[in-house]
Amino acid sequence: MTTQDRLNAFGDQLIHVHSWLRAEPARLRENVDLHLEGRAARPRDLRAELDGLAALMESHFTYEERKIVAALDTIGWDGTTPDFLRTGST
Repeated sequence: MTTQDRLNAFGDQLIHVHSWLRAEPARLRENVDLHLEGRAARPRDLRAELDGLAALMESHFTYEERKIVAALDTIGWDGTTPDFLRTGST
């Protein structure tokens, strides 16, 4: 597997995981709304879901940060912010 193949696979994984992470808060909001309407989980259950999601996100972002830096290192990243990540004029 080439470096480019590994980077492509990593990018595909990021897209998949972020799609899932984007959907989770919506699902959780739906569960909270159902609870408020008296039709779903108890607050303790919702709290457990929130705690689990928070732990998963913290773990994910820590892992992702390490993997992104490692991936950038393989392409000779010099530590400067790539143009595609710049959000304003510098």
